[in-house]
Amino acid sequence: MENTCIYWKSDADLTFNKKEHVFPAGIGCKTTLPKGYVSDKANEETSILEAELLRETLALPRIFEGPGKRGSLSVEKQTKSDVCIAVDELDEVQLAYISLGKPYPIIQIHKRGILLSVSSPNQNIDYDTKPIIDDLFNRLETFHNPFVFIESKRLKEGECIFGFYNNKQYYAAKTKQTLERIKDQINEIKSIKNSFEQAFLSPKSSHISCDMFFIMTERTNRAVAKIACNTAAYCFGNTFLLNPCFDDIRSYIVEGTKTTDYVSFVQIDDIKNEIELMPHKSHWCLITKYGMNLIAVVCFYNHFAFQVLLSDCCHTNVQPNGFICDWKRKKDYKLYEFLSLLSSDEKNEISKQNRVPFEPST
Repeated sequence: MENTCIYWKSDADLTFNKKEHVFPAGIGCKTTLPKGYVSDKANEETSILEAELLRETLALPRIFEGPGKRGSLSVEKQTKSDVCIAVDELDEVQLAYISLGKPYPIIQIHKRGILLSVSSPNQNIDYDTKPIIDDLFNRLETFHNPFVFIESKRLKEGECIFGFYNNKQYYAAKTKQTLERIKDQINEIKSIKNSFEQAFLSPKSSHISCDMFFIMTERTNRAVAKIACNTAAYCFGNTFLLNPCFDDIRSYIVEGTKTTDYVSFVQIDDIKNEIELMPHKSHWCLITKYGMNLIAVVCFYNHFAFQVLLSDCCHTNVQPNGFICDWKRKKDYKLYEFLSLLSSDEKNEISKQNRVPFEPST
């Protein structure tokens, strides 16, 4: 059905100019749905949900594995974490970000009572440290709102860190402080600094652990559900997905209307056969019908998986199908295209198991 949005269905004011990727382009997907499947309105509104999925739920694997901006494999464009609290092997606390699994401390000054320590990403103990320290204190002189506050129980009462990175200012403490208290701490740092003539930089650390979290919200669940619907449309066509049996999941994705738990987390043991089958670190979505239920499993990095209830009243006969994004090799496949590329031994093993691609949890 030409120019009928699978999310907003019939609407005379809808336009169809933008491309809709099956999986988000930000995690490496190259394949787009045919033009006319997803309207510009749906694309724009749900792209906000996808951005939250990438920044929150998938932040850790993107930072450690990639890809970078718009799916780039270039080192220069790899994803960086937000600046966060990091702890090195000496149990020293500092501010750092992560890219491709490697920690990068930012320029910062750490106050613990009357003790100060200074860190810089460009530091080298073989050179004069005074220019680095002078630069940091010049930055501290102009510290002001707005700044990014980082709360951490790893810091003690009265302990604080001022950091600077990418034209942003950071302030870390155990609990939130008033602006007046922060100004007092800056003055205390200045008075301590003026009491000695030489300072020493904190040494670089080869190992740092960071406080980061795996976040799932209703909004990121809606983004996962959208990927499942995109896959269904790609595999079975947009006419299939325009069936009224998908109205509930459609309403959940675009409006957040929830009548049941559409998305749930899948344990690794439940999909270990599929994980062994799929390309290393790939993203994939498999769709299978059980009774009247049409179920999708959406998996990221061949590790983080979610089950999506697309419909509990699907009368159409549906054969198992799916989509695989092998982003490291820049290749995308439908399920049976991928299976056709497997070796004879691999095919025989699948045949011996005599099973559909996955069985949904109950």
